[in-house]
Amino acid sequence: MADNPQRTDPAAPDRAAADPVLDPWTLLDNLPVPAAVHELSGEGKVRFANAAFRDTFGYTLEDIPTPEDWAARAYPDPLLRRQVMDQWWAQIDTRQRTGRIAPPEEYRLLDKAGRPRDVLIGFTLHGDLAIVTLQDVTAIRATESALDAERRKNEITAYALTENMPAGAYTMVLAPGAQMADFAFLSKRFLDMLDLTHEEAAGDPSTGFSRVHPDDRPGWVAENARAFAERRAFSGETRVVVHGETRWVRAESVPRPLDDGSIVWEGVLVDVTRLKQTEEQLKVVLSAAQAYTWRRDMRASRSEFDANWAALAGHPENERAISCDSWLRTVHPEDVAQVRSAVEALEAGRVERDILTYRRRIRDGEWIWLQVHAGISERDAEGRPTALSGVSFDITEEQARRRREQERQAALREELQRAQQRATVAQLAGGVAHDLNNLIGLVQWTVE
Repeated sequence: MADNPQRTDPAAPDRAAADPVLDPWTLLDNLPVPAAVHELSGEGKVRFANAAFRDTFGYTLEDIPTPEDWAARAYPDPLLRRQVMDQWWAQIDTRQRTGRIAPPEEYRLLDKAGRPRDVLIGFTLHGDLAIVTLQDVTAIRATESALDAERRKNEITAYALTENMPAGAYTMVLAPGAQMADFAFLSKRFLDMLDLTHEEAAGDPSTGFSRVHPDDRPGWVAENARAFAERRAFSGETRVVVHGETRWVRAESVPRPLDDGSIVWEGVLVDVTRLKQTEEQLKVVLSAAQAYTWRRDMRASRSEFDANWAALAGHPENERAISCDSWLRTVHPEDVAQVRSAVEALEAGRVERDILTYRRRIRDGEWIWLQVHAGISERDAEGRPTALSGVSFDITEEQARRRREQERQAALREELQRAQQRATVAQLAGGVAHDLNNLIGLVQWTVE
């Protein structure tokens, strides 16, 4: 193809001479979108192809003298070529008769090198000419195809995960105006945990609630209803009865709005029976050992504690946390300095764990002795400690026994010292008496 685009419009040279900027051929040649111009009469001779057209598809005017010649190269399949060209001329005919501008349509064609291209083709009419634009969207479609493939792969992976993970996965959808959500997806593990079929659960969501322990059911249903009404996340534990066996489960779900106004909750159901049993056993052990679990959240500056400590310290039943400053004010004034120093070392990460012994004030102003085993339990992405946790043991009785033993030993030491003193005095007295007897004997012998 020649370096300059072919110009057959007799007015074009005059316009170019007057104002090259307004020359339509120059404008079309500089257009970043591939464009070509062909006649509407006769064979529809192709009169122009811009630089972007030549660079993108490789065709020159010599390669495609008419649209039919271009189609023969772009569509080797005769049947497909005929369909495309019939559609091509039908659109032009509709435009000529009605003046309606048809939106660009997508075609897949071959460039000069035989590579497939996805192209959006649009055109406009100007006198006896059709100005055709061919926007190459191959890269976009390839990206979309890759994303679709990745999406399908992720869906397959997600399905495999939900079917094989130990927790049961579920999705509930609340339609606009509805008060109770319906199950949209249930994994096999979810159905097995509640001994349900998919038809039973999907057909009537209340069937799933029927597995909840009778004592827990009213509260569980009410809590679910509140979550649906307030469009909020749901989190809770309850007992279920399956095959005559009572087990504990925990449900967690997060809402997400849909375009149609519906709300979808995506969640998991986990069997926490062993965890609950372990917690009960731990409570028994801790209670027998007079031990209390706690956690110090450094980000929130709060100290959390278990129910046993709440009862011992006299906190309200529903209060399980206090500010870190409030916690420190319950430490005996004589022990505050060493406790603060130890805690600061843990919070700074200078030590991983430590054992502290100090006095703490509980209800009614009573002081007790605690032996606290503390350690770093959470860190942020940079490795800085964000939480401490541990166990505190009430060693008040042990301290009292130790004090009594120390007092008893001190009394024994005093008695021993007194006995030693008495022995020393007796020994000294015996020596003095012996010496005195010797003197008396000497005097008596002398007198005699």
